[in-house]
Amino acid sequence: MRVVQDTHVDNSTPRVLYSDGSLLNSGTLEVSQAFGVVDLTQDNPLTVQGRTDGHASSAKAELMGLLAAVLSAPPEQDIVVKLDNQSVVEQYSRLVKNRRDTLPRKRFRSTYAGIWAVLWQAVESRPGRVEVVWIKGHSNIHGNELADQAAKVAAQSGSVPWMVDLTQQTDITTFAHCYGGIVEIDLRQLLKQQSTIRHHQAWTSQRRVKRAIPDIDDVEWNSTLAYVHDRHAVFTFYSNSKDSHQRTHHIKKLHGMLPTLNSMQARKPNLYPTCVCRRCELEKEDNNHVWKCPSAAETTTEIWKEAMGKINEWGVQATNSYNAARKREYKRAVDRGRQTVLHKFVGYLEAQASELIWKPRCSATIAWEQSQGISAKDKTSKYTGPRGDWSQGYGYITHDGFSTIVAQSQVLDRTATGGWCTEEFGL
Repeated sequence: MRVVQDTHVDNSTPRVLYSDGSLLNSGTLEVSQAFGVVDLTQDNPLTVQGRTDGHASSAKAELMGLLAAVLSAPPEQDIVVKLDNQSVVEQYSRLVKNRRDTLPRKRFRSTYAGIWAVLWQAVESRPGRVEVVWIKGHSNIHGNELADQAAKVAAQSGSVPWMVDLTQQTDITTFAHCYGGIVEIDLRQLLKQQSTIRHHQAWTSQRRVKRAIPDIDDVEWNSTLAYVHDRHAVFTFYSNSKDSHQRTHHIKKLHGMLPTLNSMQARKPNLYPTCVCRRCELEKEDNNHVWKCPSAAETTTEIWKEAMGKINEWGVQATNSYNAARKREYKRAVDRGRQTVLHKFVGYLEAQASELIWKPRCSATIAWEQSQGISAKDKTSKYTGPRGDWSQGYGYITHDGFSTIVAQSQVLDRTATGGWCTEEFGL
Protein backbone atom coordinates (compact mmCIF):
# COMPACT_ATOMS: atom_id res chain seq x y z
CA MET A 1 0.00 0.00 0.00
CA ARG A 2 2.93 2.32 0.68
CA VAL A 3 3.98 1.96 -2.96
CA VAL A 4 0.83 3.74 -4.13
CA GLN A 5 0.92 6.32 -1.34
CA ASP A 6 4.48 7.34 -2.24
CA THR A 7 3.65 8.13 -5.87
CA HIS A 8 3.81 11.68 -7.23
CA VAL A 9 0.79 13.90 -6.57
CA ASP A 10 -0.71 15.57 -9.64
CA ASN A 11 -4.11 17.23 -9.24
CA SER A 12 -4.31 18.60 -12.75
CA THR A 13 -6.70 15.70 -13.27
CA PRO A 14 -8.06 13.30 -10.62
CA ARG A 15 -6.29 9.95 -10.40
CA VAL A 16 -8.48 7.02 -11.43
CA LEU A 17 -8.36 3.86 -9.32
CA TYR A 18 -10.23 0.66 -10.12
CA SER A 19 -11.55 -1.46 -7.28
CA ASP A 20 -13.29 -4.83 -7.21
CA GLY A 21 -14.19 -7.59 -4.77
CA SER A 22 -14.40 -11.37 -4.95
CA LEU A 23 -16.50 -13.80 -2.92
CA LEU A 24 -15.72 -17.52 -3.27
CA ASN A 25 -17.49 -20.57 -1.82
CA SER A 26 -20.35 -18.52 -0.40
CA GLY A 27 -22.43 -20.38 2.17
CA THR A 28 -19.71 -22.91 2.98
CA LEU A 29 -17.01 -23.22 5.62
CA GLU A 30 -14.43 -22.51 2.90
CA VAL A 31 -15.88 -19.07 2.13
CA SER A 32 -13.29 -16.49 1.17
CA GLN A 33 -13.66 -12.80 0.36
CA ALA A 34 -11.01 -10.46 -0.98
CA PHE A 35 -10.48 -7.18 -2.81
CA GLY A 36 -8.20 -5.75 -5.46
CA VAL A 37 -7.27 -2.15 -6.31
CA VAL A 38 -5.43 -1.14 -9.49
CA ASP A 39 -3.76 2.18 -10.36
CA LEU A 40 -3.10 2.52 -14.10
CA THR A 41 -1.83 6.12 -14.00
CA GLN A 42 1.76 5.05 -13.34
CA ASP A 43 4.28 3.72 -15.84
CA ASN A 44 3.79 0.26 -14.34
CA PRO A 45 0.31 -0.58 -13.00
CA LEU A 46 0.26 -0.68 -9.20
CA THR A 47 -1.91 -3.21 -7.39
CA VAL A 48 -3.19 -3.45 -3.82
CA GLN A 49 -4.92 -6.68 -2.88
CA GLY A 50 -5.86 -8.57 0.25
CA ARG A 51 -8.31 -10.81 2.04
CA THR A 52 -10.88 -9.94 4.67
CA ASP A 53 -13.10 -11.92 7.01
CA GLY A 54 -16.26 -11.38 9.05
CA HIS A 55 -19.81 -11.47 7.71
CA ALA A 56 -19.25 -12.68 4.15
CA SER A 57 -20.91 -11.01 1.18
CA SER A 58 -19.90 -9.55 -2.15
CA ALA A 59 -20.79 -6.10 -0.77
CA LYS A 60 -18.26 -6.57 2.06
CA ALA A 61 -15.51 -7.43 -0.43
CA GLU A 62 -16.39 -4.42 -2.61
CA LEU A 63 -16.53 -2.10 0.42
CA MET A 64 -13.13 -3.23 1.64
CA GLY A 65 -11.75 -2.61 -1.84
CA LEU A 66 -13.15 0.92 -1.78
CA LEU A 67 -11.61 1.55 1.64
CA ALA A 68 -8.26 0.18 0.45
CA ALA A 69 -8.37 2.48 -2.59
CA VAL A 70 -8.95 5.56 -0.43
CA LEU A 71 -6.25 4.65 2.09
CA SER A 72 -3.68 3.64 -0.53
CA ALA A 73 -3.79 6.88 -2.51
CA PRO A 74 -1.62 9.86 -1.45
CA PRO A 75 -3.75 11.96 0.97
CA GLU A 76 -3.33 15.14 -1.11
CA GLN A 77 -4.29 13.43 -4.37
CA ASP A 78 -7.78 13.87 -5.83
CA ILE A 79 -9.05 10.41 -6.77
CA VAL A 80 -11.92 8.79 -8.62
CA VAL A 81 -12.63 5.21 -7.56
CA LYS A 82 -14.46 3.15 -10.16
CA LEU A 83 -16.19 -0.08 -9.14
CA ASP A 84 -18.92 -2.31 -10.54
CA ASN A 85 -21.18 -2.72 -7.49
CA GLN A 86 -24.01 -0.21 -7.78
CA SER A 87 -25.28 -0.91 -4.26
CA VAL A 88 -21.95 0.09 -2.71
CA VAL A 89 -21.86 3.26 -4.82
CA GLU A 90 -25.35 4.23 -3.65
CA GLN A 91 -24.48 3.51 -0.02
CA TYR A 92 -21.32 5.60 -0.35
CA SER A 93 -23.44 8.56 -1.38
CA ARG A 94 -25.72 8.11 1.62
CA LEU A 95 -23.31 6.94 4.35
CA VAL A 96 -20.16 8.88 3.43
CA LYS A 97 -20.73 11.75 1.02
CA ASN A 98 -24.01 12.90 2.63
CA ARG A 99 -23.46 11.30 6.04
CA ARG A 100 -24.30 14.43 8.03
CA ASP A 101 -27.71 14.57 6.35
CA THR A 102 -28.43 10.89 7.06
CA LEU A 103 -30.40 10.03 10.17
CA PRO A 104 -28.42 8.25 12.91
CA ARG A 105 -30.87 5.35 12.71
CA LYS A 106 -29.89 4.80 9.06
CA ARG A 107 -26.18 5.11 9.80
CA PHE A 108 -26.10 2.81 12.82
CA ARG A 109 -28.37 0.09 11.41
CA SER A 110 -26.66 -0.17 8.04
CA THR A 111 -24.76 -3.35 7.24
CA TYR A 112 -21.03 -2.94 8.01
CA ALA A 113 -21.82 0.32 9.83
CA GLY A 114 -18.39 0.37 11.50
CA ILE A 115 -16.48 0.08 8.21
CA TRP A 116 -18.61 2.79 6.62
CA ALA A 117 -17.81 5.03 9.60
CA VAL A 118 -14.08 4.35 9.16
CA LEU A 119 -14.36 5.13 5.44
CA TRP A 120 -16.18 8.38 6.20
CA GLN A 121 -13.47 9.35 8.70
CA ALA A 122 -10.76 8.58 6.13
CA VAL A 123 -12.46 10.63 3.41
CA GLU A 124 -13.10 13.56 5.76
CA SER A 125 -9.52 13.67 7.05
CA ARG A 126 -7.72 13.64 3.67
CA PRO A 127 -7.07 16.94 1.81
CA GLY A 128 -7.71 15.38 -1.59
CA ARG A 129 -11.21 14.88 -2.90
CA VAL A 130 -12.80 11.46 -3.38
CA GLU A 131 -15.40 10.54 -5.98
CA VAL A 132 -16.90 7.07 -6.36
CA VAL A 133 -18.30 6.08 -9.76
CA TRP A 134 -20.14 2.98 -10.89
CA ILE A 135 -19.01 1.20 -14.05
CA LYS A 136 -20.47 -1.80 -15.80
CA GLY A 137 -18.73 -4.97 -14.72
CA HIS A 138 -17.31 -7.56 -17.10
CA SER A 139 -17.53 -5.19 -20.05
CA ASN A 140 -13.86 -5.28 -21.12
CA ILE A 141 -12.80 -2.25 -19.07
CA HIS A 142 -9.10 -2.94 -18.61
CA GLY A 143 -8.75 -1.52 -15.10
CA ASN A 144 -11.84 -3.31 -13.85
CA GLU A 145 -10.67 -6.61 -15.31
CA LEU A 146 -7.26 -6.25 -13.61
CA ALA A 147 -8.89 -5.41 -10.27
CA ASP A 148 -11.23 -8.38 -10.59
CA GLN A 149 -8.29 -10.68 -11.35
CA ALA A 150 -6.32 -9.32 -8.39
CA ALA A 151 -9.29 -9.87 -6.06
CA LYS A 152 -9.74 -13.47 -7.22
CA VAL A 153 -6.05 -14.23 -6.74
CA ALA A 154 -6.18 -12.78 -3.23
CA ALA A 155 -9.33 -14.77 -2.39
CA GLN A 156 -7.55 -18.00 -3.31
CA SER A 157 -4.43 -17.13 -1.36
CA GLY A 158 -3.75 -17.95 2.26
CA SER A 159 -2.78 -14.43 3.24
CA VAL A 160 -3.69 -12.96 6.61
CA PRO A 161 -7.06 -11.15 6.46
CA TRP A 162 -6.94 -7.37 6.50
CA MET A 163 -8.42 -6.10 9.78
CA VAL A 164 -10.10 -2.70 10.14
CA ASP A 165 -9.48 -0.82 13.39
CA LEU A 166 -12.92 0.53 14.24
CA THR A 167 -11.45 2.80 16.91
CA GLN A 168 -10.16 5.02 14.09
CA GLN A 169 -13.63 6.53 13.82
CA THR A 170 -15.62 8.47 16.40
CA ASP A 171 -19.14 8.35 14.97
CA ILE A 172 -20.07 4.95 16.44
CA THR A 173 -18.73 4.20 19.90
CA THR A 174 -20.39 0.88 20.75
CA PHE A 175 -20.71 -2.34 18.74
CA ALA A 176 -22.65 -5.50 19.52
CA HIS A 177 -20.73 -8.77 19.75
CA CYS A 178 -21.91 -12.31 19.15
CA TYR A 179 -19.82 -15.46 19.70
CA GLY A 180 -16.66 -13.40 20.06
CA GLY A 181 -17.10 -11.39 16.86
CA ILE A 182 -18.55 -7.99 15.99
CA VAL A 183 -22.08 -8.02 14.63
CA GLU A 184 -21.71 -6.45 11.18
CA ILE A 185 -25.35 -6.64 10.14
CA ASP A 186 -28.40 -4.96 11.64
CA LEU A 187 -28.83 -6.37 15.16
CA ARG A 188 -32.58 -6.80 14.66
CA GLN A 189 -31.92 -8.81 11.53
CA LEU A 190 -29.49 -11.03 13.46
CA LEU A 191 -32.05 -11.70 16.19
CA LYS A 192 -34.68 -12.54 13.58
CA GLN A 193 -32.27 -14.95 11.91
CA GLN A 194 -31.55 -16.64 15.24
CA SER A 195 -35.28 -17.02 15.92
CA THR A 196 -35.84 -18.41 12.43
CA ILE A 197 -33.06 -20.97 12.83
CA ARG A 198 -34.30 -21.96 16.28
CA HIS A 199 -37.87 -22.46 15.08
CA HIS A 200 -36.67 -24.37 12.02
CA GLN A 201 -34.58 -26.71 14.18
CA ALA A 202 -37.49 -27.26 16.56
CA TRP A 203 -39.77 -28.03 13.62
CA THR A 204 -37.36 -30.47 11.96
CA SER A 205 -36.94 -32.29 15.30
CA GLN A 206 -40.61 -33.21 15.50
CA ARG A 207 -41.34 -36.88 14.95
CA ARG A 208 -44.19 -36.21 12.55
CA VAL A 209 -41.89 -34.06 10.40
CA LYS A 210 -39.22 -36.75 10.32
CA ARG A 211 -41.89 -39.30 9.47
CA ALA A 212 -43.44 -37.25 6.68
CA ILE A 213 -40.11 -35.99 5.25
CA PRO A 214 -37.54 -38.76 5.82
CA ASP A 215 -34.98 -37.11 3.52
CA ILE A 216 -35.32 -33.70 5.16
CA ASP A 217 -31.59 -32.92 4.96
CA ASP A 218 -31.74 -33.12 1.16
CA VAL A 219 -34.65 -30.69 0.80
CA GLU A 220 -33.99 -27.48 -1.15
CA TRP A 221 -35.71 -25.20 1.33
CA ASN A 222 -35.63 -21.98 -0.69
CA SER A 223 -37.85 -23.49 -3.37
CA THR A 224 -39.94 -25.33 -0.79
CA LEU A 225 -40.69 -22.18 1.21
CA ALA A 226 -41.43 -20.29 -1.99
CA TYR A 227 -43.98 -23.00 -2.79
CA VAL A 228 -45.48 -23.07 0.73
CA HIS A 229 -45.88 -19.30 0.85
CA ASP A 230 -47.15 -19.08 -2.72
CA ARG A 231 -44.07 -17.07 -3.75
CA HIS A 232 -44.70 -14.36 -1.16
CA ALA A 233 -41.88 -13.33 1.17
CA VAL A 234 -41.80 -15.55 4.25
CA PHE A 235 -41.80 -12.63 6.69
CA THR A 236 -44.34 -10.51 4.84
CA PHE A 237 -47.51 -9.36 6.56
CA TYR A 238 -49.46 -9.94 3.35
CA SER A 239 -52.43 -12.20 4.03
CA ASN A 240 -56.05 -12.80 3.11
CA SER A 241 -58.47 -15.69 3.42
CA LYS A 242 -57.53 -17.20 0.06
CA ASP A 243 -53.81 -16.93 0.80
CA SER A 244 -54.33 -18.48 4.24
CA HIS A 245 -56.23 -21.44 2.77
CA GLN A 246 -53.52 -21.98 0.16
CA ARG A 247 -50.75 -21.99 2.75
CA THR A 248 -52.71 -24.40 4.92
CA HIS A 249 -53.22 -26.71 1.95
CA HIS A 250 -49.51 -26.56 1.05
CA ILE A 251 -48.42 -27.32 4.60
CA LYS A 252 -50.82 -30.26 4.82
CA LYS A 253 -49.35 -31.60 1.60
CA LEU A 254 -45.84 -31.22 2.99
CA HIS A 255 -46.73 -33.13 6.16
CA GLY A 256 -48.90 -35.76 4.51
CA MET A 257 -51.98 -34.51 6.38
CA LEU A 258 -54.52 -34.00 3.60
CA PRO A 259 -58.05 -35.09 4.62
CA THR A 260 -57.97 -38.35 2.71
CA LEU A 261 -60.57 -41.05 3.26
CA ASN A 262 -58.43 -43.15 5.58
CA SER A 263 -57.97 -40.17 7.90
CA MET A 264 -61.68 -39.35 7.70
CA GLN A 265 -62.50 -42.95 8.56
CA ALA A 266 -60.18 -42.72 11.58
CA ARG A 267 -61.93 -39.57 12.75
CA LYS A 268 -65.51 -40.68 12.14
CA PRO A 269 -65.90 -44.36 11.37
CA ASN A 270 -69.68 -43.98 11.79
CA LEU A 271 -69.77 -41.86 8.62
CA TYR A 272 -67.02 -43.60 6.67
CA PRO A 273 -67.36 -47.39 6.89
CA THR A 274 -64.80 -47.72 4.08
CA CYS A 275 -61.81 -45.72 2.91
CA VAL A 276 -61.58 -47.13 -0.62
CA CYS A 277 -60.62 -44.52 -3.20
CA ARG A 278 -63.74 -43.17 -4.93
CA ARG A 279 -61.95 -42.75 -8.26
CA CYS A 280 -60.31 -46.11 -8.87
CA GLU A 281 -62.36 -48.04 -6.25
CA LEU A 282 -59.44 -50.46 -5.98
CA GLU A 283 -57.22 -49.35 -3.09
CA LYS A 284 -57.50 -47.54 0.21
CA GLU A 285 -57.00 -43.83 -0.16
CA ASP A 286 -54.14 -42.29 1.81
CA ASN A 287 -51.82 -39.36 1.15
CA ASN A 288 -49.63 -41.45 -1.13
CA HIS A 289 -52.45 -43.02 -3.09
CA VAL A 290 -53.97 -39.63 -3.96
CA TRP A 291 -51.07 -38.88 -6.30
CA LYS A 292 -50.43 -42.46 -7.45
CA CYS A 293 -54.01 -43.49 -8.10
CA PRO A 294 -54.30 -45.49 -11.36
CA SER A 295 -57.13 -43.23 -12.48
CA ALA A 296 -54.74 -40.24 -12.31
CA ALA A 297 -51.78 -41.94 -14.01
CA GLU A 298 -52.48 -40.44 -17.43
CA THR A 299 -53.00 -36.98 -15.95
CA THR A 300 -49.75 -37.25 -13.99
CA THR A 301 -47.84 -38.16 -17.15
CA GLU A 302 -49.31 -35.20 -19.02
CA ILE A 303 -48.42 -32.80 -16.19
CA TRP A 304 -44.80 -33.94 -16.24
CA LYS A 305 -44.63 -33.68 -20.04
CA GLU A 306 -46.02 -30.15 -19.99
CA ALA A 307 -43.66 -29.12 -17.18
CA MET A 308 -40.63 -30.48 -19.02
CA GLY A 309 -41.79 -28.73 -22.18
CA LYS A 310 -41.87 -25.38 -20.40
CA ILE A 311 -38.30 -25.58 -19.10
CA ASN A 312 -36.92 -23.82 -22.19
CA GLU A 313 -39.39 -20.96 -21.73
CA TRP A 314 -38.47 -20.64 -18.07
CA GLY A 315 -34.81 -20.84 -19.05
CA VAL A 316 -35.22 -17.77 -21.26
CA GLN A 317 -36.84 -15.91 -18.37
CA ALA A 318 -34.04 -17.01 -16.05
CA THR A 319 -31.46 -15.83 -18.60
CA ASN A 320 -33.08 -12.40 -18.69
CA SER A 321 -32.98 -12.28 -14.89
CA TYR A 322 -29.36 -13.44 -15.02
CA ASN A 323 -28.38 -10.65 -17.42
CA ALA A 324 -30.08 -8.07 -15.22
CA ALA A 325 -28.48 -9.48 -12.07
CA ARG A 326 -25.00 -9.32 -13.62
CA LYS A 327 -25.17 -5.54 -13.43
CA ARG A 328 -25.73 -5.67 -9.68
CA GLU A 329 -24.22 -8.85 -8.30
CA TYR A 330 -22.46 -11.01 -10.84
CA LYS A 331 -21.32 -13.75 -8.45
CA ARG A 332 -24.83 -14.86 -7.49
CA ALA A 333 -26.51 -14.33 -10.83
CA VAL A 334 -26.06 -17.94 -11.96
CA ASP A 335 -27.53 -19.34 -8.73
CA ARG A 336 -30.51 -17.02 -9.04
CA GLY A 337 -31.08 -18.22 -12.59
CA ARG A 338 -31.15 -21.83 -11.44
CA GLN A 339 -33.54 -20.99 -8.62
CA THR A 340 -35.84 -19.15 -11.02
CA VAL A 341 -36.26 -22.27 -13.15
CA LEU A 342 -36.56 -24.53 -10.10
CA HIS A 343 -39.21 -22.36 -8.45
CA LYS A 344 -41.28 -22.20 -11.62
CA PHE A 345 -40.93 -25.95 -12.20
CA VAL A 346 -42.03 -26.90 -8.68
CA GLY A 347 -44.79 -24.29 -8.66
CA TYR A 348 -46.17 -25.52 -11.97
CA LEU A 349 -46.20 -29.16 -10.85
CA GLU A 350 -47.96 -28.25 -7.61
CA ALA A 351 -50.55 -26.02 -9.25
CA GLN A 352 -51.37 -28.55 -11.97
CA ALA A 353 -51.52 -31.45 -9.52
CA SER A 354 -53.93 -29.52 -7.30
CA GLU A 355 -56.10 -28.50 -10.24
CA LEU A 356 -56.12 -31.76 -12.22
CA ILE A 357 -55.71 -34.42 -9.53
CA TRP A 358 -56.70 -33.14 -6.09
CA LYS A 359 -59.80 -31.18 -7.11
CA PRO A 360 -61.27 -34.00 -9.25
CA ARG A 361 -60.58 -36.34 -6.34
CA CYS A 362 -62.49 -33.97 -4.04
CA SER A 363 -65.39 -33.80 -6.49
CA ALA A 364 -65.61 -37.60 -6.67
CA THR A 365 -65.42 -37.90 -2.88
CA ILE A 366 -68.07 -35.22 -2.31
CA ALA A 367 -70.39 -36.92 -4.79
CA TRP A 368 -69.96 -40.21 -2.92
CA GLU A 369 -70.55 -38.47 0.43
CA GLN A 370 -73.76 -36.96 -0.89
CA SER A 371 -74.94 -40.37 -2.08
CA GLN A 372 -74.28 -41.66 1.44
CA GLY A 373 -76.16 -38.75 3.01
CA ILE A 374 -73.03 -37.24 4.60
CA SER A 375 -73.45 -33.49 4.93
CA ALA A 376 -70.89 -30.80 5.70
CA LYS A 377 -72.46 -30.41 9.14
CA ASP A 378 -72.00 -34.13 9.82
CA LYS A 379 -68.30 -33.87 9.03
CA THR A 380 -67.74 -30.95 11.41
CA SER A 381 -70.00 -32.12 14.24
CA LYS A 382 -68.45 -33.53 17.39
CA TYR A 383 -68.03 -37.31 17.49
CA THR A 384 -67.61 -39.18 20.78
CA GLY A 385 -67.86 -42.79 19.66
CA PRO A 386 -65.04 -45.27 19.08
CA ARG A 387 -62.56 -44.33 16.41
CA GLY A 388 -59.33 -45.51 14.86
CA ASP A 389 -55.97 -45.13 16.55
CA TRP A 390 -55.81 -41.48 15.57
CA SER A 391 -54.91 -39.50 18.68
CA GLN A 392 -51.25 -40.54 18.60
CA GLY A 393 -50.79 -40.28 14.87
CA TYR A 394 -50.66 -36.50 14.38
CA GLY A 395 -52.70 -36.94 11.25
CA TYR A 396 -50.10 -38.87 9.28
CA ILE A 397 -51.08 -42.37 8.23
CA THR A 398 -48.59 -44.79 6.70
CA HIS A 399 -49.13 -47.70 4.34
CA ASP A 400 -49.16 -50.01 7.37
CA GLY A 401 -51.99 -48.18 9.09
CA PHE A 402 -52.21 -45.47 11.69
CA SER A 403 -48.79 -44.31 12.83
CA THR A 404 -48.09 -44.03 16.55
CA ILE A 405 -45.63 -41.94 18.50
CA VAL A 406 -43.06 -44.49 19.58
CA ALA A 407 -39.29 -44.67 19.52
CA GLN A 408 -39.35 -46.41 16.15
CA SER A 409 -41.36 -45.67 13.06
CA GLN A 410 -41.72 -47.24 9.65
CA VAL A 411 -40.45 -44.98 6.88
CA LEU A 412 -39.88 -45.60 3.23
CA ASP A 413 -36.37 -46.86 2.52
CA ARG A 414 -35.19 -44.75 -0.41
CA THR A 415 -31.87 -46.59 -0.66
CA ALA A 416 -33.15 -50.14 -0.87
CA THR A 417 -35.19 -51.64 -3.67
CA GLY A 418 -38.70 -51.61 -2.31
CA GLY A 419 -39.76 -52.56 1.19
CA TRP A 420 -39.57 -50.68 4.43
CA CYS A 421 -36.84 -50.06 6.94
CA THR A 422 -36.88 -49.19 10.63
CA GLU A 423 -35.44 -45.81 11.59
CA GLU A 424 -34.80 -44.52 15.08
CA PHE A 425 -36.38 -41.22 16.02
CA GLY A 426 -35.56 -39.27 19.15
CA LEU A 427 -36.38 -35.83 20.44
